[in-house]
Amino acid sequence: HLRAALETVLEPHLDNLPSNEDVYLNKHRLSQVHGCEAKFLAEEAEEFEWRVPIARGSVVHKAIELAVHWRREFEPPTLVDEALARLEAEDRGLGHWLQGVSEAERAELRSLAVDSFTKFLECWPPLQPAWRPVTESRLRAELCDGRVILDGKVDLSLGAAHGRTAGKVIVDFKTGTSLPVHREDLRFYAVIETLRIGVPPRMLSSYYLDRGHPISETVSLETLEAT
Repeated sequence: HLRAALETVLEPHLDNLPSNEDVYLNKHRLSQVHGCEAKFLAEEAEEFEWRVPIARGSVVHKAIELAVHWRREFEPPTLVDEALARLEAEDRGLGHWLQGVSEAERAELRSLAVDSFTKFLECWPPLQPAWRPVTESRLRAELCDGRVILDGKVDLSLGAAHGRTAGKVIVDFKTGTSLPVHREDLRFYAVIETLRIGVPPRMLSSYYLDRGHPISETVSLETLEAT
């Protein structure tokens, strides 16, 4: 059983932590520490700073989220502007940055976001309600009586499990070059989903907007064990 196997591995390490300290894991922290532990520790000590290339992903994801549920015809810049407005209204993180960003940076961000969002619309058909599309869905699983927390947010999921039969497809939208860590990110989501409902997703797919190309993987027991 996946949960029992993970807890067996994790519990001995928790003995070294104070009883009131929990372990929080998300895909970014895992990919960073597995890539270069020294770099991870250095970045942990630094305050995170938003920049245009980083903000683009958040804006595009918000625009896609709106597009899935938008009931009228629209042009890509319209939903990008709506996404920017909604993100800017948030009193934290990206919202704070957008409130103080220069006009030049905002224009650059809008241009990049419109480009990526337009590519999504060119390559993806309208998502039908029967496909059960869910955007920006938060996933969470707890292990070892809540002392280890696995957390993630899925860009897009389609379908659903049928009883004990896998049926969900998890999609992560990417810009730029494909990297091995992208596959590991999705496998991490597959583990959380399996712990959460007891059934793994059927398939994982990184979709590269610049290339209009998916890289997909069917989820198996070996996939979960390797993760």
